[in-house]
This record gives sequence, structure tokens and C-alpha cells, in this order.
Amino acid sequence: MDIKLFKQKVEENGLKYKYIAGKLGISENGLIKKRNGIIPWKIVEVNTLTALLHLSASERDAIFGLESPKYNGLKEKKNNAKILSY
Repeated sequence: MDIKLFKQKVEENGLKYKYIAGKLGISENGLIKKRNGIIPWKIVEVNTLTALLHLSASERDAIFGLESPKYNGLKEKKNNAKILSY
């Protein structure tokens, strides 16, 4: 994850982590853990952030590492939530 670009886009849009976390339905601490790569992102969260931060497809891919050779696509969890798999 490109944390620097993520922070830049958050600032450009004048948003706070607490607001973003609320829109994602997670805690602010959960958002920070996702940003830091401790917890994987769900596809629905990536889509929500793409809209909230007004990201282009290339910005989205850069922020979430979707252009990375390590990216393995989607992975399904038991609750049918799709997450990014590396």
C-alpha cells in the first residue's frame, strides 16, 4: 500500500480518518491497521474509498498495490467478503 499517496488523497479531500472509518463501518483504529497492512482490505472498502477520495483507477491501483507483481487477486473469506490477496 502506498501510504504516502493515501494520506495525500485524504488531505486533498479534506477528510478525517474518523469520518472515513465511519463510512467504511469500521473503527478508526481498524482503518489505521488496514492502512498499515496489518488487516487486509475488503473489495467493498476499496470501492468505497475510491468514491470517497475521488480516485482514478490508476490512483486506486497504486494506493492498494493492485499493480504489484505480489497481487494475487481476490480471496473469499468464510463470510463471503472478498479481500485483496497478496
